[in-house]
Amino acid sequence: MELEDILGGARFSVVERRSTIGFEVGAIVEARVVWDGADPLFAKTFLFHPRDARTEVLNLVDDSLMTGASRDEIMGKLSQLYLRWHRHGHLNAGRIYKGAFTGNTAGPVVI
Repeated sequence: MELEDILGGARFSVVERRSTIGFEVGAIVEARVVWDGADPLFAKTFLFHPRDARTEVLNLVDDSLMTGASRDEIMGKLSQLYLRWHRHGHLNAGRIYKGAFTGNTAGPVVI
């Protein structure tokens, strides 16, 4: 599986031992990539940001990086947005992610 770190620009070719059902091209996912001594692998946990918030997440990352936000600040804000969306599942994810930032901006990994 080919990944791009949208915060740092690194590219990875990751081996996934488990089923890749649920992964789709262009998905934005928070995942930890680890080294097993031979190959980069995914750790156990994934957080998939909603598909209909993709544009907002990418804009958020770009804006945050331009303002000098740290990686931790961006990831923390994205996690907050995900939780807000999960709590209010009846609302459009794009609206939740887009309306979250005025001034402070934030954003994960594109598959």
